[in-house]
Amino acid sequence: MSEEDMKDFEAFGDVADELPGALALASPHRLPSHLRARVLRAVESRAGRSRRLMFDRAWLRPLGVAAALVLAVALVTWNLELQQGLAQERSLLQQLRDSAGQQSVIFEVVDSSGSQKVSLKAVGPQRPGEDPPYGKVYANPQQTQIVAMGGRLPAPDANEEYRLYVTDRFGTTANVGVLRIDTSGFGYLVFDTGTRGAGAPYQAARLYLQPRGSNGLDGTLVLLFESR
Repeated sequence: MSEEDMKDFEAFGDVADELPGALALASPHRLPSHLRARVLRAVESRAGRSRRLMFDRAWLRPLGVAAALVLAVALVTWNLELQQGLAQERSLLQQLRDSAGQQSVIFEVVDSSGSQKVSLKAVGPQRPGEDPPYGKVYANPQQTQIVAMGGRLPAPDANEEYRLYVTDRFGTTANVGVLRIDTSGFGYLVFDTGTRGAGAPYQAARLYLQPRGSNGLDGTLVLLFESR
């Protein structure tokens, strides 16, 4: 209790001492002897609640600051990841245009506003000093083809190749084909499912580095997308 609270409490005590005499002058009825104690207990209880409220507020203030800092960091991180994803997509699309030329079916899938796309992220340890590889898979519900792209992929050994597997919304996993890359680490793959919008949106997409001719989920998993 602060000094001011103590002074107020003592003042209430003085008032309580004078209360019986003051009431005796105003009324013939005698004031109960225990009333003074009840008044002082009520005043002390009120002061205690005020102290607890001040303590609670003092404790909550740093907690609110910490929560605001956590939220700010999360927003900055999310924004950086979003900007990075957009930059990667622009880079892939530009490389696709440079490589695919005038293959209209590819851009009917990739450029359509109705297309669904998923982002593949690097898995496992990366080479020191190098940016991680990444990829995209596009599917247009109005087309039978899907288009996959990868960027910054390390060159495979002579007896290895990158092979893409996708798992559709029904849980069926298919070997889509080989993703061949150029000297910059970029490659794309067009696969005709035979059915419009077959299986999209996909539950998973995996790019493996495998021995040539493989047809199974083995080898080294390089890029991965899994729906949550």
